[in-house]
Amino acid sequence: ERIARIPTAASGHALCYVPQENKLYCASGGQSYMDDSVVTVIDCSADTVVATLLVGVNPYALCYNPQNNKVYCADYWFNTTIIIDGANNSVIGTVRVGTSPHLFEYSPTSNMVYCANYDGGTVSAIDGAANSVVATLRTGDGPSALCYNPVMDRVYSANAWSQTVTAMDCAAGAVLANID
Repeated sequence: ERIARIPTAASGHALCYVPQENKLYCASGGQSYMDDSVVTVIDCSADTVVATLLVGVNPYALCYNPQNNKVYCADYWFNTTIIIDGANNSVIGTVRVGTSPHLFEYSPTSNMVYCANYDGGTVSAIDGAANSVVATLRTGDGPSALCYNPVMDRVYSANAWSQTVTAMDCAAGAVLANID
């Protein structure tokens, strides 16, 4: 069994595996909050870096959309999500989301990526085909965890500061309930 050390930028925040391409994406921040940050793309077959992409200031989370072969990167400081083409390792778009995006959940049924905006108390619904925010859903304060329910095509948000869970209908792009 082989073990490899692959150099990436400082302060690794997130990893995301892309099975269609057998690649690993590693989001890394700079030494300070104003340093450029990167996503390092690693070819898992050869354990080598195949691309390094500039992605803003503080990439906090990554998410894979297999339907459109895209990787989403949350930039916590600039309140954006950077969209990366999984086939050719290039940034293909940036969308503005809420304040302090820091985690994702993907709905394969609706082909939507949900981005939790921690300081904004919202979740942004990003259309996986169109690369645009189609809804901003108000959750409780401090959405800190997301979970997808494939049976009901729902995303749930645990909200740290309001001590609630928000249930969101993916097909309707709407909040169903805030549960204490």
